[in-house]
Amino acid sequence: MTGLWFDDARFGMFVHWTHIANRGLELSWPLVGGVGVLPYSNDVTVEDYYSKALEFCPAPDAPREWLRLAREAGMRYAVLTTKHHDGFALWPTKQTDFSIAQTPYDGDIVGEFVDAARTEGLRVGFYYSLSDWHHPDYPAFTGPTSRTCPSSASARRRGTPTSMSSSDRCASCARTTAPSI
Repeated sequence: MTGLWFDDARFGMFVHWTHIANRGLELSWPLVGGVGVLPYSNDVTVEDYYSKALEFCPAPDAPREWLRLAREAGMRYAVLTTKHHDGFALWPTKQTDFSIAQTPYDGDIVGEFVDAARTEGLRVGFYYSLSDWHHPDYPAFTGPTSRTCPSSASARRRGTPTSMSSSDRCASCARTTAPSI
């Protein structure tokens, strides 16, 4: 024993899970340099990537089943991505309108994950990305050229404009982007 539980645990699970999983797609890199397609995402556009985000509705008790299987496989810990770079939060939060609370799912995935891990005797950890593609201040949306803010999906549902230039406000976030240089 080294004294550090992580060194001794050796076998665990890291769960990357977000709204895009319902569509069989994976997390990808952000819009870069004005390119309208996310690299490594089978040519999924930024708009398409976010288009069904608020329809995310995981299977009931999914974390319980995963963590039971993890324990049976011999895993000793599990880490959940609570908010990845795409900005979608898996718990109900008042800090953003882009979370599980705005979906048909009536629950808190993070809380369910923790409860299931503890039930199975697994240590639990979280991954939380500070980088947020959904936020209008993300660098890809603050440069000198006009870009589309990915949070514009909710704006389209409200019928408000979705493109923004360096001095415009993002219609769905009501944030002003950085000025052009």
